[in-house]
Amino acid sequence: MAVGKNYYRLKMVEKNGDFNYSKIIAVDFKPEISITLYPNPTSDMLSIDQTGDYKNQKADLINEKGNLVKSFVLKKDNKFSLKDLPTGLYLLKLADGKTFKLLKNN
Repeated sequence: MAVGKNYYRLKMVEKNGDFNYSKIIAVDFKPEISITLYPNPTSDMLSIDQTGDYKNQKADLINEKGNLVKSFVLKKDNKFSLKDLPTGLYLLKLADGKTFKLLKNN
């Protein structure tokens, strides 16, 4: 499958050999989207690399107790200081529901 608009139709064949085609349907495939957090674990700066269209998407950093500790908007270059946060496990939750684990150490 190719990224972008793809066109499909089915060929339906009967037992006697007769056949018909279905209507043509267009399907628009979006590019693959991925996020990479590094370094992970981190003691200070967190970098977030992205492919696809995550730009301007809200991201929340949530601690082990489920409390929101930081919010930010993803841009082209994403570097955030976590130096002021205590050691522990955090979740980076994106507005689209995707979640990533992050370990903060000293």
